[in-house]
Parts: sequence; structure tokens; C-alpha cells
Amino acid sequence: MEKIYYNKLVRDNVPDKIRALGAETEVYEMVNDEEYLQELRKKLQEESLELSTSMSKKTVAEEIGDLMIVVDNFLEAMELTAEDIEQAKKKSIASKGSFSKRLFMTWSSDSGYEARKKAQQ
Repeated sequence: MEKIYYNKLVRDNVPDKIRALGAETEVYEMVNDEEYLQELRKKLQEESLELSTSMSKKTVAEEIGDLMIVVDNFLEAMELTAEDIEQAKKKSIASKGSFSKRLFMTWSSDSGYEARKKAQQ
């Protein structure tokens, strides 16, 4: 029997689906909150990457759905409410705006702006 190592957080039904195919799997419940949050963060990155490469409307909808499931679990683990998020969202929009103007910044002479200072050349 060949083992494929995933070493990642999986959805609740995945082990049962694997066993239903006649395969074996090893899983454990993460009881350590920090470990769980770390794995949720990894899953957020994974789902975001999958969304960023999606092209069709159907796939985008599926990937956003997957991402929202992870976000919901992350919020629950962090004990954040929808109200907490809405307040943070409103504060961010009031401070920085949204993306409705579709602005693409090619350069700036302002060295004090703190938004992910990555040199893009």
C-alpha cells in the first residue's frame, strides 16, 4: 500500500470518503488551538491561491464558497463575530476606500505609505 502524505487540515467528511473507497487514512483531531489556527491560516492561503487561478464563473463561485467555509471556521476559532468583521471592514473602507475606482498604482514618491512595501519592477 502506497501512502500519500498530505499533512494538512481536511474537511470533516474527507476521511469517510477515503475509507468508502476502500483506502486507509490516518487523521487526528487537533485539540491545540494554536495548531488549529496555524492550519486554518495555511488553508486560507491554499483556498485563496485556488481562487486566484480560477477562470470560469462556476469555478470562482465554488472557490469563494470553499474560502468562505475556511473564513467562517477561522472567525469561530478566533471568537470574532460578523459584527466585529463588519466594523473592521467599515473602518478600512473609510480609511483606504474600496476598489470601485479600479485604480492601479504604478509608482509613488511617498516612502511613508505602509501597504506591503514590495518593490515591483
